[in-house]
Amino acid sequence: MADINIGVNLIESLTTGMYKDARTIFREYVQNSCDAIDAAGGSGKIEITIDEAARYIRIEDNGCGIEPLIFKETLHNIATSGKSSDENKGFRGIGRLCGLAYCDKLVFTSTAKGSVCWMTFDAAKLRDKFYKRLKLSANQILDEITEFNSDAIDKNLHGFKVELLGVTEDALLDAEGIKKYLSEVAPAPYSPDFTFASRIHAHAAALGFKIDEYEITVNDTQIFKPYRNVISSRGFRDELFDVSFRDFYDGGRLLAWSWIGLTGFRGQIRDDIKERALRLRKGNIQIGGKNVLQDFFTEVRGTYYFVGEVFAADKNLIPNSQRDYFIPNGTRETFEAALRDYFKELYRLYHGASEINSAKKKIRDYRDALDKFPIDNSKSIENIMRVKFKLIEAGDKAKQAHCTIKQEIARACENPDDDLSRVVFYLMPNADEIIIPKRRITPPPCAA
Repeated sequence: MADINIGVNLIESLTTGMYKDARTIFREYVQNSCDAIDAAGGSGKIEITIDEAARYIRIEDNGCGIEPLIFKETLHNIATSGKSSDENKGFRGIGRLCGLAYCDKLVFTSTAKGSVCWMTFDAAKLRDKFYKRLKLSANQILDEITEFNSDAIDKNLHGFKVELLGVTEDALLDAEGIKKYLSEVAPAPYSPDFTFASRIHAHAAALGFKIDEYEITVNDTQIFKPYRNVISSRGFRDELFDVSFRDFYDGGRLLAWSWIGLTGFRGQIRDDIKERALRLRKGNIQIGGKNVLQDFFTEVRGTYYFVGEVFAADKNLIPNSQRDYFIPNGTRETFEAALRDYFKELYRLYHGASEINSAKKKIRDYRDALDKFPIDNSKSIENIMRVKFKLIEAGDKAKQAHCTIKQEIARACENPDDDLSRVVFYLMPNADEIIIPKRRITPPPCAA
């Protein structure tokens, strides 16, 4: 049997072809750092340095590092890993090379067990020469573009560092953009200003679920998830008054659980608001983009009314190689069916809240128009009568709206614990808001 030859195209596929978004390399290296921190005892730190002027990036952790005896073998191996999908965030052994596509040199430095080892990958040489020599194997290519060194150090030191020199992608050097990206996708803690974080952690603890959180900094600024009590941006404002939880089981096995923010549902949350949409997470790292769950809603726009997260818990919900969804299996199908049922409830939630908001607006608009009537006497009788008839029509709509709100309040009183009832009570704290003035609409004598 002929020897199997794995060509250089595999390396190209695992770097330039793997990810649509260059920023994904930060997620890949961060998740590897998280695994190393867990292995070292779980109290480490990930420090990211971005120097735009020098076109330089460093991702460094104080995790366990890689033992010197297996350092070279580990970094030369492609798509092999000793990690487990049950326990680790990165487990396929392909993400470590993703930086090759975006720099001239990629350097890995590991400190462990009294040794420091480093390996340099000449990415520029790979691009300029070896991608054209397709007959070479992937192992031959790696041997020709890598340099390995080691030295002795303090036995108590441990950690791992990734450096990208001569970064070729401008988006990777945008420190503020990377902070925003990592705040959405990385396993960062909630902001100290997000007062519902303790409720979320308490619910997770009650399920026996640990939300993995790590101290991650970019240019000395710590990264937090973007959730806030107040949701606002240019002409839009809403706020969380509470959170609601849902647990998804298959028999007695926890598949996943979620939290959503209960708000006034004033409308679709604007796209420039970072926390918009329900986010899917495994190991507290985001799966896919912010729209990954939108197809499970009755209508696509449904996800844009919510902030919240869905945490995958079952070991059989396994992220695919691009980490944009889960691999297909029976557990995923059961999870998806549970999501569809729950999202039907969410559809009724934001539609019910929208009806209340719409009804309140009709009453408010009628009261405002009534305060402005009669109008200027200089107007013609035709204009005055036109305004009068519109006001009468608005009054009829206000009365219908009043009935709608009273019916919703009555329903909420019968089921005070469901989410829609809680939203109704939040939107209607004062019955005076729906009082319709009893006033006869009489136009003034017209001078024209």
